[in-house]
Amino acid sequence: MSKLTERGERLLLQALKQSDIDEPNETNQFPGLFAKESIYWHRVDDDIEIVFNSAHWFTGRLKCSITLGSFVESALRHFPEDADAVLTLVEVLAYLQGNLSALTLETSRGIFLRSHNLVYKKLSPKQKLVIAQAELIVATLATEAPDRFAETSKRLRADPGRGGSSARLEHRQRQSLHEDYDEVQRIAKPVRKSYLTTFKTFETTHSRSGYKWEEWQQFWVKYAAELFGHETDFLLLFAERDSPSASEVAYRWLVAHTGHTRSYVESLVIKSRKDAGKSKRRKTDNQ
Repeated sequence: MSKLTERGERLLLQALKQSDIDEPNETNQFPGLFAKESIYWHRVDDDIEIVFNSAHWFTGRLKCSITLGSFVESALRHFPEDADAVLTLVEVLAYLQGNLSALTLETSRGIFLRSHNLVYKKLSPKQKLVIAQAELIVATLATEAPDRFAETSKRLRADPGRGGSSARLEHRQRQSLHEDYDEVQRIAKPVRKSYLTTFKTFETTHSRSGYKWEEWQQFWVKYAAELFGHETDFLLLFAERDSPSASEVAYRWLVAHTGHTRSYVESLVIKSRKDAGKSKRRKTDNQ
């Protein structure tokens, strides 16, 4: 366990204050009748920990304590300026609190989805299409947790926005870019196969009434999300009018997440794969 330094404790206390997390008092030690969650901090030996309590209908109660010394020392090591370290610790606290808040709801939701998915897998493709078209798939438990989860994760990592000059690859990311491409292509192959089959069936069932391309995209995203569980932005890549291959989907996904052009990303993937081959040969020669 990390022992808090004088500077670390001073900056952590600032972050706790900015996060509106107080020492234990009459109102924050237990969730009240109407308050679902509470959080406070206290000292434990040479460290400081936060204690989080939550109570939700149908999902039970949660009480969790997390020591902060290791996070503080990590923040100080990476951010020598006090202001940057405090800001990072504020985001760490928001991330921890957001994740703990979502934990019981997400677990309960996961049990429901497990039951739903195991039954759904046994249905024929035709049955799945009928369910999706008729919108008879049971709605999952309503919660803002996934969006809040994703947002706090992005804030903690200081993720750059999509596109633009801010999204650039570090050297180690360039070195492994071919592995990223291979992994996305591997994931895309079964989705692409399902896309072609599903689109053919959709066209057949809508041949008389006709349809707009946006209607097909909405249908595909809903159907594929239930089937594969992938995010909307990824699934929409398959529903472009030019019907891209799994390889092309992988390149477009990398383009969206790096901000580089399609041709430049392809050249980086080729170079990354070539350099990796040279590295393997050097390792073999040295053995």
